[in-house]
Amino acid sequence: MSSLSPALPLWRRVGYPLRQHWHRLRYQGLQLRQNPTSLLGLGLLLLFGYFIAVPVVSLLLDGVQVQFGDERRLGADTGAWTWHYLERTLFSAVAQSQFWTPLGHTLRIALWVVLLCLLVGGLLAWLLTRSDLPARRWLATA
Repeated sequence: MSSLSPALPLWRRVGYPLRQHWHRLRYQGLQLRQNPTSLLGLGLLLLFGYFIAVPVVSLLLDGVQVQFGDERRLGADTGAWTWHYLERTLFSAVAQSQFWTPLGHTLRIALWVVLLCLLVGGLLAWLLTRSDLPARRWLATA
């Protein structure tokens, strides 16, 4: 049941939710002007989308579409969907030496880096909170 009085004309009763939504958007716009971190976050999100997400999506699409020069070999038009490139990358005779081995090395290095950072960071955090190190205040704000 609406909290509006039935004495209001129909055009005012119908427009009320729209007006309420407009006031909410206006308030949020005023908050954005007063709090620039939101605008900064939105700008960084747009930059992320433009410089990282768009090229990654473009590369993934290129991996499943027939490229110029491969039409005759694959028997399909340029831009048609295909699994040829992914099969060649993941399951061909040279996939072990050109894809799986480098991927394993990359993951192993990443694991060691994470473990080393946890060890060093945990040790420094413990030293910072439990001891009286010189420059402790400076390290706590860094």
